[in-house]
Amino acid sequence: DKALRAFQICVWQDGSIPPIGDSAVYENAAESLNISKVFSESGMAVIKDDDLYVSLICGRRGDAHKQVDDTSITV
Repeated sequence: DKALRAFQICVWQDGSIPPIGDSAVYENAAESLNISKVFSESGMAVIKDDDLYVSLICGRRGDAHKQVDDTSITV
């Protein structure tokens, strides 16, 4: 339940998954919860309401390769 709620906060308002790095947009992935949240353990924040979507990622959780830089902003 906790993971599903986090996922619903991270998807766009139409339920699509935003692109990560050079990936495609995946449509109709989940029902969106249009609220803002800071995920402090992962270094990510989502600022979201019915009209605005901003995600911020800062820092790394480990040494493994990622598809996004250490700092990423999606508007």
